[in-house]
Amino acid sequence: MKYITNKLFSVKFYGDIKYDDFSIRKLTYQSRPGIHVTALLYIPDGEGPFPGVIHMHGHTSIGKLGERIQQTSLSLVKNGYVVLAVDAFGVYERACKCHEEEYHGGFLGGSIFNIGEPLIGEQVVDNMRGVDLLRSLPFVISDKIGAAGASGGGNQTMWLAAL
Repeated sequence: MKYITNKLFSVKFYGDIKYDDFSIRKLTYQSRPGIHVTALLYIPDGEGPFPGVIHMHGHTSIGKLGERIQQTSLSLVKNGYVVLAVDAFGVYERACKCHEEEYHGGFLGGSIFNIGEPLIGEQVVDNMRGVDLLRSLPFVISDKIGAAGASGGGNQTMWLAAL
């Protein structure tokens, strides 16, 4: 395992999957003390640097592994973008039980409202730290970061852009 730590977050890398023209890096990053976001980083082959995109899934119980998220991430990486595809709080690897198919608005995602934390607030902070992560990578153009998502991911994209 490899680690990166700076004043905003820490990152742990869990390995790479290599394809002909890109690779996928499995990682987690800390968005707040004690809160870790599971993600896949799609990296095009070549010297770079490349523009980056944070990619947020919508209403699904398998998060970043959803077919549409993977299709869009593959399209972006094959067109020269570094893509950070993240799991929302309460979904799949971030569910009550790891790898359990749970909707992000389900039990875990809904329960945080009882402690004064709206789910969209959790998601926006997670995604802001994801942008910080992309900006910190030497192979990403730090002032060329986009956001993508559909459905609930589109809602997250709107709030991320606004804040």
